[in-house]
Amino acid sequence: MRLFRRTRLAEVAPELMAPSLEYLPQVGDYDSDQFVFQAVFRLNTHLDYLLMHGSILNRDTLPNKVDPEQGNWLRFADSVFNSDDDTVSTDAGVLSAHCYLQYIIMLKKIVSSDRSLRAKIDLLTQVVQIYPLFEPIEKRLLVNYKAVDIVALMSRFLPPDERMFCCKDKPGSVLMVDAVDLGVARELARQGVTTLDELLLMSEEQLLSVKGVRPIQAERIIAHKEAISSLLLQY
Repeated sequence: MRLFRRTRLAEVAPELMAPSLEYLPQVGDYDSDQFVFQAVFRLNTHLDYLLMHGSILNRDTLPNKVDPEQGNWLRFADSVFNSDDDTVSTDAGVLSAHCYLQYIIMLKKIVSSDRSLRAKIDLLTQVVQIYPLFEPIEKRLLVNYKAVDIVALMSRFLPPDERMFCCKDKPGSVLMVDAVDLGVARELARQGVTTLDELLLMSEEQLLSVKGVRPIQAERIIAHKEAISSLLLQY
């Protein structure tokens, strides 16, 4: 059952409104002194750069520095806009630039919103139900990133405590706690503790008995426990 009706998306879940990309430049919008921004089509590209895709600037107003791993300013003739073929190379294969961009922008807006973690998870799972066109993109991304589902895939872009909550039952997730280094993780593994769930069951006294764990590290682990417990109540 859908969480939201399509007719009410603009009101209750603007993140799930497919962004209009009608503003993207056409041949008639361009002259020889202008450059167009082309984002890198992959999940790790920052939302700000994805939203910049298609922006046009004159040569003399181009920024001095741009992260080439996020995108670049190109002459129109060298960009994806100077072609009738909308397909581009992405981290989900060769796809329509328009569809890929819409889908990724929606996902990024969901995880960066100020909604509760439960709402974010619900929204992430609703996208392809509301927009079946995006289902092939989602499937390809899951295969490429070896993720079990879209929530696991997008958890890497959540705030730290929310990310921990989503991955807390995964082996090796103890390393998501900045107070746990590889040495401590090995000592914990010797005691059968490899997941964040298992780590957070340990008392401060038990933590301090682990070789390499200092009092300040134990305090930080306990702080994460409190934050994740709060998320559990929220969820």
